[in-house]
Amino acid sequence: MTNHTHLILRPSDSDGLQKVLKRLHMRYAQYINKKKGWKGHLWQGRFFSSALGET
Repeated sequence: MTNHTHLILRPSDSDGLQKVLKRLHMRYAQYINKKKGWKGHLWQGRFFSSALGET
């Protein structure tokens, strides 16, 4: 699975995950675009998230 990453995160508020991933995607896209000389979007679409049960 070299084309994606799995993360387990625990946000401190209801929109915390969205804020963190938005910034992460933006910064990584800027890095890759600069490194490769690309312009435009790097990601196909919105991230997917689902709640995990407590164990």
